[in-house]
Amino acid sequence: MIQLAALRRSLDEQLGETEGRSLLGVLVALREGAQAALGADLVGVYLTGSFALGWGDLASDVDVLVVSARAVSPEQEQAARTLHAALPLRHEGWARRLEGSWTTSAALRDPVGAHPWLYVDRGSRTMERSRHDDTWNARWVLRDSGVTVVGARADTLVPAVAASDLRREAVEQAEAKSAWILDDPDVLDDGWAQPYAVLTLCRLLWTAATGTVTGKVEAAEWARSLIVPARFRPLLSASIEYRQHPFDPISGAADPVLVPIAEDFALWARDEVRRRAG
Repeated sequence: MIQLAALRRSLDEQLGETEGRSLLGVLVALREGAQAALGADLVGVYLTGSFALGWGDLASDVDVLVVSARAVSPEQEQAARTLHAALPLRHEGWARRLEGSWTTSAALRDPVGAHPWLYVDRGSRTMERSRHDDTWNARWVLRDSGVTVVGARADTLVPAVAASDLRREAVEQAEAKSAWILDDPDVLDDGWAQPYAVLTLCRLLWTAATGTVTGKVEAAEWARSLIVPARFRPLLSASIEYRQHPFDPISGAADPVLVPIAEDFALWARDEVRRRAG
């Protein structure tokens, strides 16, 4: 199948052949499960997020979207729930990185946030109703870079996303991330959460400046080279490195020296996102 051959090449380029083939096996299992659950109502299964943008790595989530032609029936929803309860039990580690939603082709043309979608969080075996993936950011990635695992081309599903919508959403998300950090300063003591927050804010800076979307690492490299004050550059370098190699694998703690710098960066980035979004 041409779609899977292209997907295999892309995953091999991002992860290497061994990990690429492992992730491909998980996506094929998702495809087969979605086909069994939805039958003729299946519009397509899509890989989105970092892997669609070409910036996937060993630390990336596997963001996916299943699209149906109409609202799922109770029987179809139960089949979807059964599928996602089983997928994390597969032997591939990537099966516990799956994160995504099931929605309809009509919902992708509705205003963002109109209705919650059926969503599964990373590694979870339980689906819930959520607006997690119904964002302008996700729609832009789907239309511009979404990879078809099976079904219709991704760029035929979503109307063009205005740069102004992406910028406005970037401001909202930057404010939410900075509030999260201020409300719970212990976040920055965590060896996973600190680089996640820093790299996410870099991605929001990119969107505010360009009206487009890119991967977190690419955004951090761009910000480090071009826009952040010198005092933050070591933090961004550390966040890029520790994304794949935690600060302290045993305790899970972040470098305490970087904690106050990261808090300062979160406030600076929030204000800079506002400024660049206009």
